[in-house]
Amino acid sequence: MYKELKEVKILFDKIANTSGKNDKIKIIKQNKDNELFIECLKFLLDSDIVTGLSKKKINKEVPIVKTIFNKDITLIFDYLKEHNTGTDVDISYVKTFCQQQGELEEFCKGLFTKSLKIGIDVK
Repeated sequence: MYKELKEVKILFDKIANTSGKNDKIKIIKQNKDNELFIECLKFLLDSDIVTGLSKKKINKEVPIVKTIFNKDITLIFDYLKEHNTGTDVDISYVKTFCQQQGELEEFCKGLFTKSLKIGIDVK
């Protein structure tokens, strides 16, 4: 999953560093078959998905826990869609996953807090 997530980050960076709405849309269309990319994009941009997490909350000191979510970001997406209150347990699951992603930690935090800026909206 790490390799796929790294590819997603590269695509998100490419979109963020591209100027022009049409060029950004072109990148998305070229990668429409990349399921993880589309899942991450939907999670980030869908205003109906609320995580209950903010930049401040995600940096709160909470115990690190072992979970079934450690390998698959989509499992955490699904969890947060159901448990979107931002409790310490939620924060702990997310932080544990993010810390295990190494250089992708900040990217993951940006997705979970929905604070990642790529210069495009849901339209």
